Order: sequence, then C-alpha cells, then structure tokens
Amino acid sequence: VTCTRCDYTTYEEIAALGHTKVTDKAVEATCTATGLTEGSHCSVCSEVLVKQEEVKALGHTEVTDKAVEATCTTTGLTEGSHCSVCSEVLVKQEVVEALGHTKGSTVVENNVEATCTTDGSYDNVVYCTVCKVELSREKQTITKLGHNEVPHEAKAATCTEIGWKAYVTCTRCDYTTYEEIAALGHTKVTDKAVEATCTATGLTEGSHCSVCSEVLVKQEEVKALGHTEVTDKAVEATCTTTGLTEGSHCSVCNEVFVAQTTVPALGHKLGDLVITKQPTATEDGEMCKTCSVCNGKEEVSVIPSKQNVFVITYVDNGDGTLTVKVSVTGSSIKYAGMDAHLTYDSSKLTFVSCTNDSGLSGNVNNAPAESTVYASLAGTTDNTASKDIFRVTFSYTGSLDTTVQFAIDDIFDQDLVTAEYTIVGGVIKNN
Repeated sequence: VTCTRCDYTTYEEIAALGHTKVTDKAVEATCTATGLTEGSHCSVCSEVLVKQEEVKALGHTEVTDKAVEATCTTTGLTEGSHCSVCSEVLVKQEVVEALGHTKGSTVVENNVEATCTTDGSYDNVVYCTVCKVELSREKQTITKLGHNEVPHEAKAATCTEIGWKAYVTCTRCDYTTYEEIAALGHTKVTDKAVEATCTATGLTEGSHCSVCSEVLVKQEEVKALGHTEVTDKAVEATCTTTGLTEGSHCSVCNEVFVAQTTVPALGHKLGDLVITKQPTATEDGEMCKTCSVCNGKEEVSVIPSKQNVFVITYVDNGDGTLTVKVSVTGSSIKYAGMDAHLTYDSSKLTFVSCTNDSGLSGNVNNAPAESTVYASLAGTTDNTASKDIFRVTFSYTGSLDTTVQFAIDDIFDQDLVTAEYTIVGGVIKNN
C-alpha cells in the first residue's frame, strides 16, 4: 500500500521468474509432407523462444518392381514400381495367369527284378516337359521266381573238422538249408606220468584223444635216477641187546648193498646183592645185583616201605587163656625174609601154641626159648593182603598185669617196627 499524503509504502519487490524452457522437437519431412526444425517455448507463459522453421517435403524415391514370369503351376506379374522410402506403389504390377503342364511320354522307373523269394516291380511315370514335375506314377508287380534247388550230401564232423547235414542250395540266389556241425573236439585222456626209479626210466605226463588217438601232449622220457647210497651205521651190542655190523642201502628204493649182520648181546657182569635204595616211611626200598658194564639191575627185590602197619591184638578167651596176635597191613607187603620176635614175662604167661596165616610158609617156633616166641618167614612170597604173622596163645592165673614186647626185622636184620604193650587188669595199652 501507499499513502496519498506521503511517500509511505509497504512495497516489496519480487524478482522476475524467468521462462521455463520446453524443446519443440523437430519433425522430419516425408516424401509427401513438410517437416519442422527444432524450436522451443516457455511452458508457463507459452512465449516462443526459438521459432520452428518449415522443411520442404522430400518427394518419392522410385524403385522398379521386376516382372515375374508365369510357370506351369504359378501365376506371374507385370513390371511395376514403388517408393523405396515410404513404399507407396507408383506403378501397380498386374497378375499373369499360370501356363499349365505339358505332358511328356511314359517313363519306366524303379525297376526291381523278381527274385526266388520276393516279387519284382517297376513304375510307369509321366513328367511335364516344361517344369519336369511328376504328373502320374503307376506301380507294376512282377511275380517272385521261386528257388531252383540243388541237393548236397551230409558229412559227419570229426575231432578236428566240421561236418554238415544233408542240404540244398539255389542256382539263382544264396538260399541254402545248410547246417554246420561243429568239430567235435578231442576227448582228452591224461597219460599219467611214470616216476623214474633208481634203475628204470620214467615218463612225463602227457595226453591223447580217446576218439581219434591223436597225441595231444607227448610224453617225454625221464632218465633213471640212479641209487642214493646211505651208510647203515654199526650198532654196538650191549649187555641185553644185540648189535649190528655196518651196512649200506639206497635211501630211495631201499635196495640193500651191504647187509648188516647181527652181533649177539654181551650179557651182564653182575656183582653181589646190595641195597640200592633204603625204604622210607612212604616209599619201598630196593635191593639187587648191578652190572659193572651198563649199571643194569638184575634180581631186583623190593624192601617194603615203613608205611606198613604192624598191629598187636590182645584177646582174653575167657577160659584162663589169652591170644596175642601180631599182624601186618599195607598197600604193598613183602613177607619174604621177615623175622618176628615176641617177648613176654614167663612168670605171668605160659606159652600154649603159635600159628600163622595160611599162605605164609616158614618156621614158627612152637617150642620157644624161655620168654621168646620166634617166627621166620624167609621162604614166603610177596602179597598185597593183610596177614597174621603169628597168633600166640598163653595161659595165665589171677589178675593179668604184664608187659609184651615185639620186634619185626627184614632180610637185612633192619628193624621194621618195635613196640611194647602193657596189659593192666586185662586191658592192653600201647606204650
């Protein structure tokens, strides 16, 4: 605003906006229409900034359209023209009618001769003499001929050659009823190898055909091996065994070259009978004669072990007599050579009798020296059963209180056992 009386104003200046330029694209001239150059204007106020100038029409560029000749089956065209730029037809081409075919003479084609097994045939064909196209085709058939057969005889197959059955062939074609029989092949039989020996030749393994006898693998001769001599060492004779002289033989065939002869056994040179092993509580001892050459043992006897148990049994017979029985038990008892001594108090006991078991031969003292009963079993044999060495019967009077002693020794007078028993009031006790 402004004041009418003074120069007062609220004026504020706004700068000009300037044009908003838009390009006006050029328009190309065509054969028949004018064109425009490129220009521009303001999109806000539409003021023309660069004026577009008119461009003249270009006019047609004429091209000749060649004439096309008509054929037997296709139409043709007359010559014409058009614009090569805008394709506008300047001179129109006119259609020329097709000419039609001109038939030629019949021609024979695809001639197939008849064979023995198939029909033959051929084609009768007509072509156009102008364009050479096929106008017609008729197939003609020739009947098959059949085989002209020739017979042939059969031939048997062998081990090495083929055979065939009787058959026919045709003189016009390769027809045949021929069936080949394969060669049988050899029937191989092995000719076993023969080992050469020390004196005879051998043969290698071979083979032949069992049908035609042809040798398949020839057997070769193997030379005789010859003997392999081995010495048979001499064996010295011993006290108990014979010996042998030196000899020889073949180690392969065992043929004897030098025979061994027998040398008699020398026999023992024995010494005196001696104890070679003392008996123990669990093992028997041994006595024998020993050979001074080979230490071999002869006349061997067993000395019973001290595991044998010697038992004294007291029996009061109830008639004023008592029986004292001395027996031995064990797993292996040698009675031969045993001596038994029973000593008693003759003031308390009176000897009545003394016996031993059957099977124990020897001397029993039935008339004992004072206070002693003696039994010698020197002539008896070994036994594994328990035996009573002797049974002694005594008589007595009054209450029986006494002592009985016994001892047993072997053939060498070595004590096997000693014991003393006391009888008190008729009851025996081992001291």
